[in-house]
Amino acid sequence: MAEYIHHVPGRLRVKTRALKRNECNAAIVREHLDGILGVTGSEINMVTGSVVIRYDAGITDSRAILDGLAARLDLRAVPPVEPRGGRGAGSAIAGRAGGKLLDKLIETAVERSALALIGALI
Repeated sequence: MAEYIHHVPGRLRVKTRALKRNECNAAIVREHLDGILGVTGSEINMVTGSVVIRYDAGITDSRAILDGLAARLDLRAVPPVEPRGGRGAGSAIAGRAGGKLLDKLIETAVERSALALIGALI
């Protein structure tokens, strides 16, 4: 889902092609974020395909927000291009690789925010 994630506690920025010039996905994301306890605001930019999410770190965390967004957009985002003749093994492998990539992006964002917090405390 995400091509870029920037996170500091209380503020999360996600950039994805699924939001670029896509009013339907923007509405899905807006509705989803409005329903999360602890999210205090969001700004979706369909030109750049990014969403900035402000949240109360004492109530929710970036992992919960990202997991929810991934679930929402993976179901209704840009449909995968299927090879002629139906879904093949290549599509399944690409789907697993995309999931692994998202997991790594989330892990990296959390690690960087932890390092930034430690650096700020020192």
